Amino acid sequence: MIFSHYRLWRAALVLALLLALALVPVTPARAATWTVTNANDSGPGSLRQAIADASSGDTIVFAPGLSGQTITLSSTLTISKDLTIDGSSLAIPVTISGNNSVRVFSVTSGTTVELKGLTIAHGNADIGGGVYNAGTLTITDCTFSNNQATANDGGGGGIFNTGTGTLTVTGSLFSNNQATSTAGVGGAILSLGPLTVTNSTFANNQVQQRGGGIYILNSSLTVTNSTFSDNQAGEGGGIYNLDSTLHLRNTILANSQGGGKDCFNDGGTLVEDTHNLIENNAASPNNCGTPTQTGDPNLGPLQDNGGPTQTMALGAGSPAIDNGDNAVCPATDQRGVARPQGIGCDIGAYEYEDLIPPTVVATSLLPSYTTGPTSFTVTFNENVNDPVGNTDPDDVTNPANYILVEAGANGLFDTASCRNGVQADD
Repeated sequence: MIFSHYRLWRAALVLALLLALALVPVTPARAATWTVTNANDSGPGSLRQAIADASSGDTIVFAPGLSGQTITLSSTLTISKDLTIDGSSLAIPVTISGNNSVRVFSVTSGTTVELKGLTIAHGNADIGGGVYNAGTLTITDCTFSNNQATANDGGGGGIFNTGTGTLTVTGSLFSNNQATSTAGVGGAILSLGPLTVTNSTFANNQVQQRGGGIYILNSSLTVTNSTFSDNQAGEGGGIYNLDSTLHLRNTILANSQGGGKDCFNDGGTLVEDTHNLIENNAASPNNCGTPTQTGDPNLGPLQDNGGPTQTMALGAGSPAIDNGDNAVCPATDQRGVARPQGIGCDIGAYEYEDLIPPTVVATSLLPSYTTGPTSFTVTFNENVNDPVGNTDPDDVTNPANYILVEAGANGLFDTASCRNGVQADD
């Protein structure tokens, strides 16, 4: 009888403990940050070891001493967990190199990965020389250069995005990537899954067939405020759209090499065509909409114009200046410069900054022979825009603010002021 009571008491105690544990809230594991401390291909402190040691949701960063350094790989870095690899804190981006022999990154299906502030270079594979993506991949402020895809009928020198992959590219540069076979497509990117590109530059990428910059197949492509120039293809030097939906907004497509048009739409659906500059558009029914601007965009060379990647600056007088659609324009350009700088944001990845103040080209003075206020008109050689962007009624952009106070003894206007005082941006 005593033994029976003991068993009942013990069972009740166990049940009470289980109920108490069930009421304890579960605290998720805190994401960790791993620091790469050397440029070795493997071993302690290496990027490869950090990827192996990290748990899903962790972030990998780089020690300051790796600024401008190159990590040369002997085999592909495979990412099979949710992970962020962030080199944005470095003064000069770290380069992850495939040494012209291996693919740089492979992102597996079902994972969410961000690559930020990296240079991915000299990758080499049958498809996706720089990156093979089957997951959800975000590319931010990265440079893809000199990567290549070599397979017959393959492509994606910089990135191959599979049908299960979702790819988002922001503030990045793709230059000198290529698909080398005679049937290669997508010099920079070959995408079979959804692709979004914003504030990015595609320059000097090449294929022999289609899509020197981007080749999109049976999916969707949205491009906003990006620049495609000097890419080479038999057709679609900038973009080749095959059986996909295309949203093209505030984008430059120009200077394609190889005889093809800058943009070619092959059976795709043009959902949106907003304020683009296409220098050499395909003829209907293969065109990429009706561009707002055509002709030479007057682009400068690919160079360091500030910001995390190289860009192609707009020259003075470019038809891309102030002709973008403010409703879809990002808050900054590829370099991080605020948009708009003028009356409208600019087409392409670069926002033109006019650092030369407007000059007076004509004045008109109403004659007056008595002391006191008089009226005159000043004409500038360009629009005078508010450098701060406010709508203060006492602002410099309000012509009613300026009044003549007094003419000097020498007959010239020596003194003037703004009505209601000088404002912060006058």
